[in-house]
Amino acid sequence: MNQYVIEVGANDFAAEVERSALPVCVDFWAPWCGPCKALAPLFEEMARVYAGRIKFVKVNADDNKELSKRLGVRSLPTLLLLKHGKEVERAIGQQSKSRLATLFDRYAGAMAAMRSVPPAKKWRAFQGDDALKHDTVARVRKHVAADEIRAIGSMPPVADTDQGRYSLIGAASHSSDLERYETRFGIPSHVALLEEFVHVFVADEVQTPNGERYRSLRGATGDYPVRWLEAIPVGADLHSVTPRFLHWLLLDLIDAPLPFGVVVADGIKPAIRQLAALHAREAAGDRPGYMEWKAAREAVAAIAPDRKEDSMSWAVAFCAETVGWPAEELGNAVQSALGSLWFGLYGTAIRQGYSAEQWTERQAAEAAARKKWESNPNASPEVREAYEEIKTVRALQVKWNAIDAAQQAALNHELGERWHRGLMQSLPVATVQAGVQ
Repeated sequence: MNQYVIEVGANDFAAEVERSALPVCVDFWAPWCGPCKALAPLFEEMARVYAGRIKFVKVNADDNKELSKRLGVRSLPTLLLLKHGKEVERAIGQQSKSRLATLFDRYAGAMAAMRSVPPAKKWRAFQGDDALKHDTVARVRKHVAADEIRAIGSMPPVADTDQGRYSLIGAASHSSDLERYETRFGIPSHVALLEEFVHVFVADEVQTPNGERYRSLRGATGDYPVRWLEAIPVGADLHSVTPRFLHWLLLDLIDAPLPFGVVVADGIKPAIRQLAALHAREAAGDRPGYMEWKAAREAVAAIAPDRKEDSMSWAVAFCAETVGWPAEELGNAVQSALGSLWFGLYGTAIRQGYSAEQWTERQAAEAAARKKWESNPNASPEVREAYEEIKTVRALQVKWNAIDAAQQAALNHELGERWHRGLMQSLPVATVQAGVQ
Protein backbone atom coordinates (compact mmCIF):
# COMPACT_ATOMS: atom_id res chain seq x y z
CA MET A 1 0.00 0.00 0.00
CA ASN A 2 1.32 3.49 -0.78
CA GLN A 3 0.22 7.05 -0.09
CA TYR A 4 -2.00 7.06 -3.19
CA VAL A 5 -4.10 4.03 -2.21
CA ILE A 6 -6.45 3.73 0.77
CA GLU A 7 -8.10 0.68 2.32
CA VAL A 8 -11.87 0.94 2.78
CA GLY A 9 -14.63 -1.33 4.06
CA ALA A 10 -18.39 -1.47 4.29
CA ASN A 11 -18.55 1.26 6.95
CA ASP A 12 -16.76 3.95 4.93
CA PHE A 13 -17.46 2.76 1.37
CA ALA A 14 -20.28 5.25 0.82
CA ALA A 15 -18.24 8.22 2.07
CA GLU A 16 -14.96 7.32 0.36
CA VAL A 17 -16.31 5.85 -2.87
CA GLU A 18 -19.97 6.51 -3.64
CA ARG A 19 -19.88 10.17 -2.64
CA SER A 20 -16.42 10.89 -4.04
CA ALA A 21 -16.11 13.92 -6.31
CA LEU A 22 -13.46 12.04 -8.31
CA PRO A 23 -13.94 8.83 -10.27
CA VAL A 24 -12.91 5.91 -8.03
CA CYS A 25 -11.16 2.67 -8.94
CA VAL A 26 -11.90 -0.07 -6.39
CA ASP A 27 -9.71 -3.16 -6.18
CA PHE A 28 -11.51 -6.12 -4.58
CA TRP A 29 -8.82 -8.51 -3.37
CA ALA A 30 -8.02 -11.13 -0.71
CA PRO A 31 -4.78 -12.12 1.05
CA TRP A 32 -4.92 -15.69 -0.32
CA CYS A 33 -5.41 -14.57 -3.95
CA GLY A 34 -2.22 -14.99 -6.01
CA PRO A 35 -3.41 -12.91 -9.01
CA CYS A 36 -4.39 -10.16 -6.54
CA LYS A 37 -0.82 -10.02 -5.29
CA ALA A 38 0.47 -9.90 -8.87
CA LEU A 39 -1.87 -7.00 -9.69
CA ALA A 40 -1.11 -5.01 -6.51
CA PRO A 41 2.15 -3.31 -7.59
CA LEU A 42 0.62 -2.26 -10.91
CA PHE A 43 -2.48 -0.93 -9.13
CA GLU A 44 -0.26 1.15 -6.85
CA GLU A 45 1.75 2.44 -9.81
CA MET A 46 -1.41 3.55 -11.62
CA ALA A 47 -2.61 5.23 -8.43
CA ARG A 48 0.55 7.30 -8.45
CA VAL A 49 0.26 8.18 -12.15
CA TYR A 50 -3.41 9.22 -11.91
CA ALA A 51 -3.24 10.86 -8.48
CA GLY A 52 -5.60 13.83 -8.27
CA ARG A 53 -7.66 12.64 -11.24
CA ILE A 54 -8.84 9.21 -10.06
CA LYS A 55 -9.12 7.93 -6.52
CA PHE A 56 -7.78 4.43 -5.81
CA VAL A 57 -9.07 2.23 -3.00
CA LYS A 58 -8.78 -1.42 -1.99
CA VAL A 59 -11.45 -3.60 -0.40
CA ASN A 60 -10.62 -6.88 1.31
CA ALA A 61 -13.37 -9.12 -0.06
CA ASP A 62 -13.00 -11.63 2.79
CA ASP A 63 -13.68 -8.94 5.38
CA ASN A 64 -16.50 -7.32 3.36
CA LYS A 65 -18.57 -10.19 1.99
CA GLU A 66 -21.90 -8.36 2.03
CA LEU A 67 -20.41 -5.38 0.19
CA SER A 68 -18.85 -7.73 -2.37
CA LYS A 69 -22.18 -9.47 -2.84
CA ARG A 70 -24.06 -6.18 -3.23
CA LEU A 71 -21.67 -5.08 -5.99
CA GLY A 72 -21.73 -8.46 -7.73
CA VAL A 73 -18.07 -9.30 -7.11
CA ARG A 74 -17.79 -13.05 -7.70
CA SER A 75 -14.12 -13.54 -8.53
CA LEU A 76 -10.85 -11.91 -7.55
CA PRO A 77 -9.23 -9.64 -8.38
CA THR A 78 -12.07 -7.42 -9.61
CA LEU A 79 -11.59 -3.75 -10.42
CA LEU A 80 -14.62 -1.48 -10.42
CA LEU A 81 -14.53 2.08 -11.72
CA LEU A 82 -17.29 4.24 -10.26
CA LYS A 83 -18.26 7.76 -11.20
CA HIS A 84 -20.73 9.71 -9.04
CA GLY A 85 -21.35 6.47 -7.16
CA LYS A 86 -22.34 4.49 -10.28
CA GLU A 87 -20.32 1.69 -11.83
CA VAL A 88 -19.06 2.64 -15.29
CA GLU A 89 -16.39 -0.01 -15.92
CA ARG A 90 -15.45 -3.45 -14.58
CA ALA A 91 -12.24 -5.45 -15.13
CA ILE A 92 -11.82 -8.99 -13.79
CA GLY A 93 -8.54 -10.82 -13.34
CA GLN A 94 -4.99 -9.81 -14.21
CA GLN A 95 -4.65 -6.53 -16.12
CA SER A 96 -1.83 -4.97 -18.10
CA LYS A 97 -0.64 -1.42 -17.59
CA SER A 98 -1.65 -0.42 -21.12
CA ARG A 99 -5.20 -1.73 -20.68
CA LEU A 100 -5.59 0.09 -17.39
CA ALA A 101 -4.17 3.27 -18.91
CA THR A 102 -6.69 3.07 -21.76
CA LEU A 103 -9.48 2.54 -19.24
CA PHE A 104 -8.48 5.36 -16.90
CA ASP A 105 -7.80 7.81 -19.71
CA ARG A 106 -11.53 7.71 -20.58
CA TYR A 107 -12.33 9.27 -17.24
CA ALA A 108 -9.20 11.23 -16.36
CA GLY A 109 -8.25 12.85 -19.66
CA ALA A 110 -6.16 11.05 -22.28
CA MET A 111 -2.40 11.45 -22.40
CA ALA A 112 -1.06 13.62 -25.18
CA ALA A 113 -0.84 11.29 -28.14
CA MET A 114 2.06 13.05 -29.81
CA ARG A 115 4.11 14.17 -26.82
CA SER A 116 7.79 14.71 -27.49
CA VAL A 117 10.44 12.30 -26.28
CA PRO A 118 12.58 14.00 -23.59
CA PRO A 119 16.36 13.74 -23.93
CA ALA A 120 17.91 10.85 -22.04
CA LYS A 121 19.42 11.76 -18.69
CA LYS A 122 23.08 11.00 -18.16
CA TRP A 123 23.98 8.78 -15.22
CA ARG A 124 27.27 7.94 -13.44
CA ALA A 125 27.16 4.78 -11.34
CA PHE A 126 28.31 5.43 -7.77
CA GLN A 127 29.01 8.99 -8.94
CA GLY A 128 32.36 7.74 -10.23
CA ASP A 129 33.53 7.06 -6.65
CA ASP A 130 35.22 3.68 -6.02
CA ALA A 131 34.95 4.17 -2.26
CA LEU A 132 31.16 4.65 -2.48
CA LYS A 133 30.82 1.40 -4.40
CA HIS A 134 33.01 -0.45 -1.90
CA ASP A 135 31.00 0.84 1.06
CA THR A 136 27.67 0.00 -0.63
CA VAL A 137 28.71 -3.57 -1.41
CA ALA A 138 29.93 -4.02 2.16
CA ARG A 139 26.67 -2.64 3.57
CA VAL A 140 24.48 -4.96 1.50
CA ARG A 141 26.73 -7.94 2.29
CA LYS A 142 26.40 -7.15 6.01
CA HIS A 143 22.58 -7.12 5.83
CA VAL A 144 22.62 -10.37 3.86
CA ALA A 145 24.78 -12.05 6.50
CA ALA A 146 22.40 -10.86 9.23
CA ASP A 147 19.37 -12.30 7.36
CA GLU A 148 17.83 -8.82 7.19
CA ILE A 149 16.88 -8.80 3.48
CA ARG A 150 13.27 -9.80 4.15
CA ALA A 151 11.30 -7.32 2.05
CA ILE A 152 12.61 -8.08 -1.41
CA GLY A 153 10.69 -6.37 -4.20
CA SER A 154 8.67 -4.19 -1.81
CA MET A 155 7.19 -0.97 -3.15
CA PRO A 156 7.95 1.46 -1.78
CA PRO A 157 11.33 0.07 -0.71
CA VAL A 158 11.78 -0.87 2.95
CA ALA A 159 14.52 0.40 5.25
CA ASP A 160 13.41 -0.51 8.77
CA THR A 161 16.49 -0.16 10.97
CA ASP A 162 14.54 -0.85 14.18
CA GLN A 163 13.23 -4.24 12.99
CA GLY A 164 16.28 -5.08 10.88
CA ARG A 165 14.16 -5.51 7.75
CA TYR A 166 15.25 -4.22 4.36
CA SER A 167 14.54 -4.47 0.68
CA LEU A 168 17.62 -4.50 -1.53
CA ILE A 169 17.21 -0.81 -2.33
CA GLY A 170 16.71 -0.05 1.34
CA ALA A 171 19.76 -2.10 2.32
CA ALA A 172 21.98 -0.17 -0.10
CA SER A 173 20.75 3.31 0.80
CA HIS A 174 19.16 2.94 4.27
CA SER A 175 16.26 4.88 2.81
CA SER A 176 12.98 4.13 1.06
CA ASP A 177 13.22 7.24 -1.13
CA LEU A 178 13.90 6.32 -4.77
CA GLU A 179 14.90 9.87 -5.73
CA ARG A 180 17.44 9.87 -2.93
CA TYR A 181 18.74 6.53 -4.21
CA GLU A 182 19.23 7.99 -7.69
CA THR A 183 20.96 11.09 -6.36
CA ARG A 184 23.26 9.19 -4.05
CA PHE A 185 24.29 6.35 -6.35
CA GLY A 186 23.89 7.79 -9.84
CA ILE A 187 21.83 4.75 -10.85
CA PRO A 188 18.31 5.06 -12.37
CA SER A 189 15.58 3.84 -10.02
CA HIS A 190 14.13 1.68 -12.82
CA VAL A 191 17.41 -0.29 -12.87
CA ALA A 192 17.38 -0.69 -9.09
CA LEU A 193 13.75 -1.86 -9.19
CA LEU A 194 14.52 -4.31 -11.98
CA GLU A 195 17.24 -5.86 -9.84
CA GLU A 196 14.86 -6.03 -6.86
CA PHE A 197 12.15 -7.79 -8.85
CA VAL A 198 14.51 -10.29 -10.50
CA HIS A 199 16.14 -11.29 -7.22
CA VAL A 200 12.79 -12.01 -5.58
CA PHE A 201 12.88 -15.31 -7.44
CA VAL A 202 16.24 -16.51 -6.14
CA ALA A 203 15.32 -15.80 -2.52
CA ASP A 204 14.78 -18.64 -0.04
CA GLU A 205 11.39 -19.22 1.55
CA VAL A 206 11.89 -19.45 5.28
CA GLN A 207 9.49 -20.60 8.00
CA THR A 208 10.14 -19.63 11.60
CA PRO A 209 9.27 -21.91 14.56
CA ASN A 210 6.07 -19.89 15.15
CA GLY A 211 4.90 -20.47 11.57
CA GLU A 212 5.84 -17.09 10.07
CA ARG A 213 6.89 -17.34 6.42
CA TYR A 214 9.08 -14.88 4.58
CA ARG A 215 11.40 -14.75 1.60
CA SER A 216 15.00 -14.02 2.42
CA LEU A 217 18.26 -13.41 0.58
CA ARG A 218 20.79 -15.08 2.82
CA GLY A 219 23.66 -17.50 2.45
CA ALA A 220 24.20 -18.53 -1.16
CA THR A 221 21.16 -16.64 -2.44
CA GLY A 222 22.56 -13.45 -0.92
CA ASP A 223 25.48 -13.69 -3.34
CA TYR A 224 23.24 -12.73 -6.28
CA PRO A 225 22.69 -9.04 -5.40
CA VAL A 226 26.27 -8.74 -4.16
CA ARG A 227 27.61 -10.05 -7.48
CA TRP A 228 25.33 -7.60 -9.28
CA LEU A 229 26.67 -4.61 -7.35
CA GLU A 230 30.26 -5.78 -7.76
CA ALA A 231 29.78 -6.09 -11.54
CA ILE A 232 28.66 -2.44 -12.00
CA PRO A 233 31.57 -0.42 -13.41
CA VAL A 234 32.09 2.79 -11.47
CA GLY A 235 31.02 5.81 -13.52
CA ALA A 236 28.94 3.81 -16.03
CA ASP A 237 25.67 5.16 -17.45
CA LEU A 238 23.24 2.34 -16.64
CA HIS A 239 20.11 3.75 -18.26
CA SER A 240 20.20 1.17 -21.05
CA VAL A 241 20.34 -1.81 -18.67
CA THR A 242 16.55 -1.95 -18.28
CA PRO A 243 15.58 -1.79 -21.99
CA ARG A 244 18.42 -4.16 -22.83
CA PHE A 245 17.17 -6.67 -20.24
CA LEU A 246 13.59 -6.37 -21.52
CA HIS A 247 14.77 -6.89 -25.10
CA TRP A 248 16.60 -10.03 -23.93
CA LEU A 249 13.63 -11.22 -21.83
CA LEU A 250 11.05 -10.96 -24.62
CA LEU A 251 13.25 -12.74 -27.13
CA ASP A 252 14.15 -15.38 -24.54
CA LEU A 253 10.44 -16.08 -24.01
CA ILE A 254 9.73 -16.69 -27.68
CA ASP A 255 13.04 -18.08 -28.99
CA ALA A 256 14.54 -20.17 -26.17
CA PRO A 257 13.15 -23.39 -24.63
CA LEU A 258 11.01 -22.56 -21.61
CA PRO A 259 11.05 -24.43 -18.27
CA PHE A 260 9.02 -27.63 -17.89
CA GLY A 261 8.66 -28.02 -21.66
CA VAL A 262 6.13 -25.20 -21.97
CA VAL A 263 5.73 -23.74 -25.48
CA VAL A 264 4.47 -20.39 -26.70
CA ALA A 265 2.04 -20.08 -29.61
CA ASP A 266 3.73 -19.04 -32.86
CA GLY A 267 0.96 -16.56 -33.60
CA ILE A 268 2.00 -14.12 -30.86
CA LYS A 269 5.71 -14.13 -31.65
CA PRO A 270 5.89 -11.48 -34.44
CA ALA A 271 4.12 -8.82 -32.33
CA ILE A 272 6.31 -9.58 -29.32
CA ARG A 273 9.42 -9.40 -31.49
CA GLN A 274 8.27 -5.97 -32.69
CA LEU A 275 7.93 -4.75 -29.11
CA ALA A 276 11.33 -6.21 -28.20
CA ALA A 277 12.84 -4.21 -31.07
CA LEU A 278 11.61 -0.97 -29.48
CA HIS A 279 13.49 -1.83 -26.29
CA ALA A 280 16.60 -2.49 -28.35
CA ARG A 281 16.23 0.92 -29.98
CA GLU A 282 15.86 2.64 -26.63
CA ALA A 283 18.93 0.82 -25.29
CA ALA A 284 20.91 2.06 -28.30
CA GLY A 285 19.79 5.67 -27.73
CA ASP A 286 17.21 5.82 -30.55
CA ARG A 287 14.19 6.42 -28.31
CA PRO A 288 10.81 5.43 -29.82
CA GLY A 289 7.93 7.88 -29.61
CA TYR A 290 4.75 7.44 -27.60
CA MET A 291 2.67 6.36 -30.61
CA GLU A 292 5.21 3.67 -31.52
CA TRP A 293 4.99 2.17 -28.04
CA LYS A 294 1.21 2.41 -28.07
CA ALA A 295 0.89 0.74 -31.48
CA ALA A 296 3.21 -2.09 -30.43
CA ARG A 297 1.25 -2.70 -27.21
CA GLU A 298 -2.03 -2.74 -29.09
CA ALA A 299 -0.63 -5.20 -31.63
CA VAL A 300 0.25 -7.62 -28.82
CA ALA A 301 -3.14 -7.16 -27.13
CA ALA A 302 -4.94 -7.85 -30.40
CA ILE A 303 -3.43 -11.31 -30.80
CA ALA A 304 -3.24 -12.42 -27.15
CA PRO A 305 -4.90 -15.85 -26.74
CA ASP A 306 -7.61 -16.64 -24.23
CA ARG A 307 -6.12 -17.29 -20.81
CA LYS A 308 -8.12 -20.47 -20.21
CA GLU A 309 -7.14 -21.97 -23.55
CA ASP A 310 -3.38 -21.21 -23.45
CA SER A 311 -2.30 -19.78 -20.11
CA MET A 312 1.42 -19.56 -20.94
CA SER A 313 0.99 -17.79 -24.27
CA TRP A 314 -1.43 -15.44 -22.55
CA ALA A 315 1.15 -14.78 -19.80
CA VAL A 316 3.88 -14.05 -22.35
CA ALA A 317 1.62 -11.65 -24.26
CA PHE A 318 0.57 -10.01 -21.00
CA CYS A 319 4.21 -9.60 -19.99
CA ALA A 320 5.11 -7.99 -23.30
CA GLU A 321 2.18 -5.61 -23.22
CA THR A 322 2.87 -4.69 -19.59
CA VAL A 323 6.52 -3.73 -20.20
CA GLY A 324 5.79 -1.94 -23.49
CA TRP A 325 6.83 1.46 -22.15
CA PRO A 326 9.98 3.59 -22.00
CA ALA A 327 12.17 2.66 -19.04
CA GLU A 328 11.31 5.79 -17.04
CA GLU A 329 7.59 5.03 -17.26
CA LEU A 330 7.69 1.38 -16.24
CA GLY A 331 7.30 1.90 -12.50
CA ASN A 332 6.16 -1.42 -11.02
CA ALA A 333 5.21 -2.87 -14.40
CA VAL A 334 8.24 -5.19 -14.48
CA GLN A 335 7.17 -6.72 -11.16
CA SER A 336 3.70 -7.38 -12.54
CA ALA A 337 5.12 -8.80 -15.78
CA LEU A 338 7.52 -11.22 -14.08
CA GLY A 339 4.73 -12.28 -11.73
CA SER A 340 2.45 -13.10 -14.66
CA LEU A 341 5.15 -15.30 -16.19
CA TRP A 342 5.54 -17.15 -12.89
CA PHE A 343 1.80 -17.80 -12.68
CA GLY A 344 1.76 -18.90 -16.31
CA LEU A 345 4.30 -21.62 -15.52
CA TYR A 346 3.04 -22.55 -12.06
CA GLY A 347 0.25 -24.93 -13.11
CA THR A 348 2.54 -26.91 -15.41
CA ALA A 349 5.30 -27.01 -12.79
CA ILE A 350 2.91 -28.44 -10.20
CA ARG A 351 1.44 -31.00 -12.62
CA GLN A 352 4.88 -32.36 -13.48
CA GLY A 353 5.55 -33.19 -9.84
CA TYR A 354 3.04 -36.05 -10.04
CA SER A 355 2.87 -39.30 -11.92
CA ALA A 356 -0.18 -39.75 -14.16
CA GLU A 357 -1.72 -42.03 -11.53
CA GLN A 358 -1.08 -39.58 -8.69
CA TRP A 359 -2.52 -36.66 -10.64
CA THR A 360 -5.66 -38.62 -11.51
CA GLU A 361 -6.05 -39.53 -7.84
CA ARG A 362 -5.70 -35.88 -6.81
CA GLN A 363 -8.19 -34.60 -9.36
CA ALA A 364 -10.74 -37.28 -8.44
CA ALA A 365 -10.40 -36.63 -4.70
CA GLU A 366 -10.71 -32.87 -5.13
CA ALA A 367 -13.72 -33.21 -7.43
CA ALA A 368 -15.48 -35.50 -4.96
CA ALA A 369 -14.76 -33.16 -2.06
CA ARG A 370 -15.96 -30.14 -4.03
CA LYS A 371 -19.18 -31.89 -5.02
CA LYS A 372 -19.87 -32.97 -1.43
CA TRP A 373 -19.01 -29.50 -0.06
CA GLU A 374 -21.47 -27.86 -2.46
CA SER A 375 -24.23 -30.45 -1.88
CA ASN A 376 -25.34 -28.74 1.33
CA PRO A 377 -24.59 -25.01 1.05
CA ASN A 378 -26.21 -24.27 4.42
CA ALA A 379 -24.06 -26.72 6.39
CA SER A 380 -21.66 -25.33 8.96
CA PRO A 381 -17.92 -25.64 8.43
CA GLU A 382 -17.77 -28.19 11.24
CA VAL A 383 -20.36 -30.40 9.54
CA ARG A 384 -18.61 -30.12 6.19
CA GLU A 385 -15.24 -31.02 7.64
CA ALA A 386 -16.78 -34.27 8.94
CA TYR A 387 -17.65 -35.45 5.43
CA GLU A 388 -15.57 -38.47 4.42
CA GLU A 389 -14.69 -36.84 1.09
CA ILE A 390 -13.34 -33.76 2.86
CA LYS A 391 -11.37 -35.84 5.39
CA THR A 392 -9.84 -37.82 2.52
CA VAL A 393 -8.63 -34.62 0.84
CA ARG A 394 -7.31 -33.19 4.10
CA ALA A 395 -5.28 -36.34 4.68
CA LEU A 396 -3.88 -36.31 1.14
CA GLN A 397 -3.05 -32.59 1.26
CA VAL A 398 -0.04 -33.25 3.49
CA LYS A 399 1.55 -35.24 0.65
CA TRP A 400 0.32 -32.82 -2.02
CA ASN A 401 1.67 -29.78 -0.18
CA ALA A 402 5.13 -31.31 -0.01
CA ILE A 403 5.13 -32.04 -3.76
CA ASP A 404 3.74 -28.59 -4.58
CA ALA A 405 6.35 -26.86 -2.41
CA ALA A 406 9.19 -28.75 -4.08
CA GLN A 407 7.91 -27.90 -7.55
CA GLN A 408 7.40 -24.25 -6.63
CA ALA A 409 10.96 -24.07 -5.31
CA ALA A 410 12.21 -25.62 -8.56
CA LEU A 411 10.25 -23.08 -10.59
CA ASN A 412 11.58 -20.17 -8.53
CA HIS A 413 15.14 -21.42 -8.88
CA GLU A 414 14.84 -21.94 -12.65
CA LEU A 415 13.38 -18.49 -13.28
CA GLY A 416 15.62 -16.73 -10.77
CA GLU A 417 18.79 -18.19 -12.29
CA ARG A 418 17.60 -17.49 -15.82
CA TRP A 419 16.60 -13.88 -15.18
CA HIS A 420 19.70 -13.17 -13.10
CA ARG A 421 21.83 -14.28 -16.04
CA GLY A 422 19.87 -11.97 -18.32
CA LEU A 423 20.32 -9.12 -15.89
CA MET A 424 24.06 -9.64 -15.63
CA GLN A 425 24.35 -9.93 -19.42
CA SER A 426 22.68 -6.53 -19.71
CA LEU A 427 25.45 -4.84 -17.72
CA PRO A 428 28.60 -5.32 -19.82
CA VAL A 429 26.94 -4.47 -23.14
CA ALA A 430 25.31 -1.37 -21.69
CA THR A 431 28.47 -0.16 -19.98
CA VAL A 432 30.70 -0.70 -22.99
CA GLN A 433 28.33 1.46 -25.03
CA ALA A 434 28.48 4.05 -22.26
CA GLY A 435 32.21 4.33 -22.87
CA VAL A 436 33.39 2.54 -19.73
CA GLN A 437 36.51 0.46 -20.31
